[in-house]
Amino acid sequence: MPQQETGTRAATGRLRVLMISDVYFPRVNGVSTSIATFRRDLETLGCDSVLVAPRYPQERQDEPGIVRVPSRRVPFDAEDRFMCAAGAARACAQAGTGFDVVHIQTPFVAHKVGLAVASRLGRGGSRRGADGPRSRPQ
Repeated sequence: MPQQETGTRAATGRLRVLMISDVYFPRVNGVSTSIATFRRDLETLGCDSVLVAPRYPQERQDEPGIVRVPSRRVPFDAEDRFMCAAGAARACAQAGTGFDVVHIQTPFVAHKVGLAVASRLGRGGSRRGADGPRSRPQ
């Protein structure tokens, strides 16, 4: 019989989703709103989620399950941040290995880190783009 990975749905009865995004509140846009909606709906369905997102200069009290990563300003764009890839990878590793799904919300640093994490965990990654959801098979 295969050994169950600690923390996964098979072990806990709750689906665990790791979400990675290059943007989240306080940056107000459709991506931030989409992530907040996904996380709220997943919780309603009995799923756990952890979001890895950039840290912004404005201090903010985040809800549980959000891990902020060091980031820097994007040239010519005062609102967006460029997330540190090494910091994002570290944050994902510290969040644990018991994730059933890796959801990549944006195609920049989060995409690169998310695909590596999904591969390490033996999971396919999903990414939601402007033209709809996409999946990367295992």
